[in-house]
Amino acid sequence: MSWSQSLKPGDVVNARWKDCRWYAAIIQESLSDGCIRVRFEDGIDHCIRMNLIRPCVEKPTSDELEKFTESESPSESASNALPPASESKERQPSDQADVDDPKKHPPCQSDHPTPSFEMKEISDDEISISSGSEYVPESQSESDCDDDISSEEVIPLPQEISITRKEYAENQLQAAVDHHRITESKTNCTEGTSSSSHGQNKGKITVMTTQNIGGKRCYDKIDFCLFCQVKQSKLRVHLKQHQSERLVAEYLGAASSQERNKLMSKIRNMGNHQHNCKVCRSGEGMIVPIYRPNYEARPDDYQPCPNCLGWYNKNEMWKHLCKEKGKSGYIRGVNVRAGRLLRPLPTTVTSRYARVLAGLRSDVVSLCIRNDDTITALGEQLCFKLGHSRENDNVIRCEIRAVARLLLEFRSMSGNKDAEASSLIAPASFQDTIKAARKLCEFDEETQLYKKPSYSIKVGHSLKKMALILVSKALMTESNDLEKKQETS
Repeated sequence: MSWSQSLKPGDVVNARWKDCRWYAAIIQESLSDGCIRVRFEDGIDHCIRMNLIRPCVEKPTSDELEKFTESESPSESASNALPPASESKERQPSDQADVDDPKKHPPCQSDHPTPSFEMKEISDDEISISSGSEYVPESQSESDCDDDISSEEVIPLPQEISITRKEYAENQLQAAVDHHRITESKTNCTEGTSSSSHGQNKGKITVMTTQNIGGKRCYDKIDFCLFCQVKQSKLRVHLKQHQSERLVAEYLGAASSQERNKLMSKIRNMGNHQHNCKVCRSGEGMIVPIYRPNYEARPDDYQPCPNCLGWYNKNEMWKHLCKEKGKSGYIRGVNVRAGRLLRPLPTTVTSRYARVLAGLRSDVVSLCIRNDDTITALGEQLCFKLGHSRENDNVIRCEIRAVARLLLEFRSMSGNKDAEASSLIAPASFQDTIKAARKLCEFDEETQLYKKPSYSIKVGHSLKKMALILVSKALMTESNDLEKKQETS
């Protein structure tokens, strides 16, 4: 019979705690699942496996066990304690010989020494119990006065861990939730500052984000059905209502799970792409990407893959491995510009101007161009005049980007982060427009010269065109106030 099979309640062993250190403990009972419930010297009960206990060299006497059993009930066994110094000195040679024999008592292989106890049978009458009391460790003065205490001491457990496992788990979860909230608030603050500083995000279009808490995934993603455009949390179950559709029939009749998953991804991506296109055309709603971010992302950073129609972040599009039906192997390095053309623009934008916007660099200036109605009207007017040839697309891009740079500089100087291009030609703020133009052209106050004189001339002509556009808009909408305002400017 092995040593572990001979254990019984009341035996003193060394048990391994969560800090990977060994402490003296007394066996309370053996459980059916191969575990043992032990009690440590500070009164904490813990269930551990058999491989996390090891034998002690000796067992304490009844007087020593009284120090460990002050917090136990009469039916429970006593916990382990340190032997007094007087008894440790009075050990008999025969007992020492038994201790030194490795066959009888296997040694403890650890960095921390374990206490040596004398194996002795004890009865319940020998254990003094005071109900409702707790174990009080010896004071520092008593330990200092006792010079004969053996150096082989067991390090006591810290008092801070004297909590239940339920409280420990709740504390860990609360700490994770607090960390998640702090990280999310910092990210949102950074993103909000970046967006509001340039007036890019007006809060109309958003990106679906995750709601994970404490590092645990929350399965709450919503997908849109391709056939009825109703948001569904369980799209696979919902597709049974559209069994008459060809794609659904192919999905339900697929022979292998790999083919079913491929068709399911195709249906899901097409439904979400159809919903995202409606959001982009209307200018309000929530974009459903393939991978939801855990922060408030910019909607302009997401665009569809031209092959699978899944919406990804343009900065992470290079990671996307697209496997389309009918293609051999994976398609790596999807063209970002091709996906940008698939993203629809608002209904007020013409197809020729959409072609010009697709070639813009994705930066702060392009976002300003897309979100300003006056610059959009200027770009459409230039497309009507020069859009007959694709060679003129770069000319149009350069002119609208120059106006957008002037608008961004005007926002930073005037302090109005949400100013529009129509504010550049307003009489009340025209002095700020002049200062912004001089700063862009690098005007030198001492020499009264421009380092970029042609840039100021181009911007001036663009401002005149925008003024005429606003006048025509006022005439069409019969707005007398707007017409007078633009004529005075």
